[in-house]
Amino acid sequence: MAFVRLRYKLPDGNTSRLIERPVAAPLLDHAARPSGDTAFVTAVAAFGQKLRGDTRLGDLDYADIRRLAGTQDGYWRQEFLKLTELAEAGSPSANRPVATEDSRTLPVDVGDGVAYGGAMTTPLYDITVPVLIRSLGSLSAILTKGEAFAAEKGIDSRRIARRRLIEDMGS
Repeated sequence: MAFVRLRYKLPDGNTSRLIERPVAAPLLDHAARPSGDTAFVTAVAAFGQKLRGDTRLGDLDYADIRRLAGTQDGYWRQEFLKLTELAEAGSPSANRPVATEDSRTLPVDVGDGVAYGGAMTTPLYDITVPVLIRSLGSLSAILTKGEAFAAEKGIDSRRIARRRLIEDMGS
């Protein structure tokens, strides 16, 4: 037996709602493989569980997560695939201890180079900061072009910054 839990909030709502449904195990055996966006978000969730050292993933590895995500065209989705490769490169070898249900703590190095209590020894900084730096560089270039366009057209860039696509945007 499995349980599917979905929490959501309506766009104009203040509180979230929870939907819980039991799913019989035999139904899971015959379920179609996720595809498209569903496969991608499933891969992202699995990646988070893998980084956390979740034992419920069984023998699912980073290559399986990339296969589940599939070929991606968008910049951010391609970056996700690169993150899985970086995580795989920094993941513990097969003979290192694996995180258990009771060991979801920050990794502790006892001097042998193995991070006990966690499933990954690569610092999060090494995986995320280079991606963020590239993204901020791209954003800076976009903003510079926008600023030049506004100046060329005689538009006050502060006026653009205050614009909203929808009424409650930015509030």
